[in-house]
Amino acid sequence: MTSMRQRAASLGAVVFLCVLAACGNNATTGVDVSTEGTVVTTTVPASTTVPWSEGAEVVAWKQFVQSFEVLDVSEVSTGECGSRAMLITEESLTMYWWDGVRWNDDSALLQGGKGNLPQKVYTHDYTNDGVLDFFVVYADEERPRTQTFGAFFAYLWGIDDVCDWGWVDINDGR
Repeated sequence: MTSMRQRAASLGAVVFLCVLAACGNNATTGVDVSTEGTVVTTTVPASTTVPWSEGAEVVAWKQFVQSFEVLDVSEVSTGECGSRAMLITEESLTMYWWDGVRWNDDSALLQGGKGNLPQKVYTHDYTNDGVLDFFVVYADEERPRTQTFGAFFAYLWGIDDVCDWGWVDINDGR
């Protein structure tokens, strides 16, 4: 009698497992998931950034400055401390730095500049350190009479931080 009970219990367990397996299988394959005739299309939005590659900052700078009405634009200065550039709009001098993805305003470094009406920016390695510097020409009508003939913006190469940018005054030679 116990053997019949064991058979009945075993048979019940087998039937239970078969029903469970059939229900689980039906739940995944019994549903009609037809994608026939359905086409899903997506469009990638136009990127406003340039992916990193050699010279990407120059390409991005040329695109970036097109969004302004500029009087003048500098070349991109790239050194061991990153890439920087300047642009001049009407009555405004702005400094930017490249973070690898986009140009960011860093005009606080300029400390107001050396005049009121910036007109032109020249890009050249005035300090012979291998990094392009920025010489800004102003059209101020009343320039104060000082020994400062002009100034350019460059790496200051300080002891504490070699990546400090600042104004370097050019005196009149006296």
